[in-house]
Amino acid sequence: MGEIMIKLFATDLDGTLLYDGNGSHHNTNLSNTRIDLINQLNQKGIHFAIATGRDYFTRHKISEQIGFSIDAIGSNGCCVVVNEKLIVNHTLSWDIMFKLHEELVGFGYPFELLTIDSEGRHAMTNPKSHVFFVFNHMKANGEIRSFTEVPLLEWAKRSEFEPNKIVIVVEEHRDEIMDKLLPFIDKFKLDMFYSGPIYVEIMPKNVNKASGIEVLMRYYNIKDHEVAVIGDSMNDAAMLSRFENSYVMSHAGSDVLKLGKKVVDSVDEALMEVLGMPCANL
Repeated sequence: MGEIMIKLFATDLDGTLLYDGNGSHHNTNLSNTRIDLINQLNQKGIHFAIATGRDYFTRHKISEQIGFSIDAIGSNGCCVVVNEKLIVNHTLSWDIMFKLHEELVGFGYPFELLTIDSEGRHAMTNPKSHVFFVFNHMKANGEIRSFTEVPLLEWAKRSEFEPNKIVIVVEEHRDEIMDKLLPFIDKFKLDMFYSGPIYVEIMPKNVNKASGIEVLMRYYNIKDHEVAVIGDSMNDAAMLSRFENSYVMSHAGSDVLKLGKKVVDSVDEALMEVLGMPCANL
């Protein structure tokens, strides 16, 4: 990429910042090397932010380790937190969720629906499913704020907060489900992409990690060429395509690999390049 002068470094979490190189895509314990590199960014006045499909609450887990508070783009851009304040909160209506549920039932494939709101509350159609235990573990580990055991279709009738996004959780047939959903997505002016083998994300139209980063750019008066981003999945596609200083993880799928300007094996490589350090130190 040549010599770059970066003022904002935004990273995906799962499969990127939380990828440990040993097959774990969401190890929340950062290495000492990674923590040191992030602190060097901070010392140079380069803003460090996470851009994640998760609830933005996860930022606390990162901030605790690196020793300073970070900004966060959560729920794929629906929520943006700057200086500990939620300044962006895009939502979907509960009516959309009910209609989506009805549509999916008609397809005949097994599925679960998961919603996340701006208060970090997670709700699922079947809280007794195996996926519940995954998120319950994340809650116990301090990665998400809360997970209700009230089934989603009931939760939606009592919650005062509408969801930021809706996640379809499937064991198989992900691509077939996405193809069948296209007319629904167009009709209700939504966006859809996958964020893993079993996750399909339903989003407000034109809301994504790139739009979240643009909020930070306006807040800090940062230009396009002063932004560096890194990710590994299709929920990173908007930011990887949007910014010229984009890095993509080498374990990403072929459709994502072609979006980044430079392929790296570790987020540390991107951090070192932004800091002007030789990657041979890894």
